[in-house]
Amino acid sequence: MRGIDTSVTPASTEDAALARKALKLPTATRMFKVAVPEDPAVEDSGWLTLIIPQPVAKGFPPVSRWTRTCPAFDLLNQKVVMFKDSWRMSIEDVLPEGETYKLLKLHKVRNVATCIAFHDQNMQTAKFGSAKWACPNRDVAKKLITPHTLHCLVLDIVGEKLTNYARSHELVQSIRDALFDLSVRNIIIYRGVGFLIDWDLAKLLTIRGSRQTTRTGTWQFMSAHLVKNGTAIHAVGDDLKSSFYVILWTALMYAASYMSIVDWMQFITHTFDADPLQGSGGSAKSNFLIANTDLPQDIFVGCKPLDNVVVELAQFFSHRYSKVRPEERASLAKWQVTLKNALAEGEEGDERTAAHQMMIDAVQNFVLESPAYKKEMGMKLLHLHDPVIKIYNKHLESPGWPDQDAARLQPLQPSEKAAGRHVYTKSLLVQDPTPVRVQVTPTGKKHRLDPEDSDEILGPVGGLDNLLSL
Repeated sequence: MRGIDTSVTPASTEDAALARKALKLPTATRMFKVAVPEDPAVEDSGWLTLIIPQPVAKGFPPVSRWTRTCPAFDLLNQKVVMFKDSWRMSIEDVLPEGETYKLLKLHKVRNVATCIAFHDQNMQTAKFGSAKWACPNRDVAKKLITPHTLHCLVLDIVGEKLTNYARSHELVQSIRDALFDLSVRNIIIYRGVGFLIDWDLAKLLTIRGSRQTTRTGTWQFMSAHLVKNGTAIHAVGDDLKSSFYVILWTALMYAASYMSIVDWMQFITHTFDADPLQGSGGSAKSNFLIANTDLPQDIFVGCKPLDNVVVELAQFFSHRYSKVRPEERASLAKWQVTLKNALAEGEEGDERTAAHQMMIDAVQNFVLESPAYKKEMGMKLLHLHDPVIKIYNKHLESPGWPDQDAARLQPLQPSEKAAGRHVYTKSLLVQDPTPVRVQVTPTGKKHRLDPEDSDEILGPVGGLDNLLSL
């Protein structure tokens, strides 16, 4: 049903040799040529001719986006660029990813790669779903199968995976740089700066409500609110919270910690990998934020600044889920009236005595430390970028960040239960460190997708032998 991409042809011997050298590939690697227009909306648009390595064939499900990326050699400009193709959703109000990049550049959005070429291939296979020769599917009549179109684009930079960070400081800084809809797979590091990629499902602010019958997201990095509420609307505040989960998950996977294997497994299983039930992933994430007891006081070995940013972000985002008793709200109201009266006495011209000022200071302290006041003020800041950026900046500027703590997948091994069942630990969970993605059906039920159903994103140059079929 996916068809044949006739725009891909074998590369010439000369072009293949140039590309292998630029991409640092073995001389036996077969190379192909593909052309992409710089702007499909322009009639006489120029074309970029790219040389890419031979893809590896792999079975596909009938429906999926199946993003594939690889470094490519630009023959015209004689440089390495990033080539991407995916089966984008062909539904109303979903812009082609290349068009979204144009809008981002038009509005001068920072930390976004430049898309230098893009187009849709004329391979819309969904229109044959009701053909006489097609296998009938009861969901077609219900319009639950979303049509897809092959979309190709070229980015001007080739970055490192977030999980290949050189220092923990670079990890935190890159996430700070790319505070939008986050996961470890849509942030890359380029020359020490974080860039946000993967805009194929971006939504304009002028569009209200849902645009499709399903919602996709990276389960581990969804906010506690979205995990618990299958039909909740995705808001800016959810993206801000995702930045915290990306840091915590990545650091736990790739940085040495003081947690035991058992504690690590319980935390990952309950907080990040909770199985959905009736459209809800439960309250494990929100409970973790409120209780703040699942992590040790010292979390990461030799990296107190990373501990501090994790703890403060957890405290900041906990306000959405914390509960305030009615008597605490009533107490806050009384203290606020007392403070207002005490301050008013000074405004009437009476000089404040030292005792009077001490009383004002004490009342102010009671107000500021009140759980009800912290909840009230915290809720006002939850959906704002500036307070979150301020937290990141404060800790990024603090001393004590180590220089030699590059990402390294933590080598924990599986053990056996008495009944013969496996206890899956880090090395098994992340043999392919691809976060589990979920799909939410119209009824709100989330489904985990197998790792083979996930988008395939490769590193900058290495790992080309794992490239999926284009």
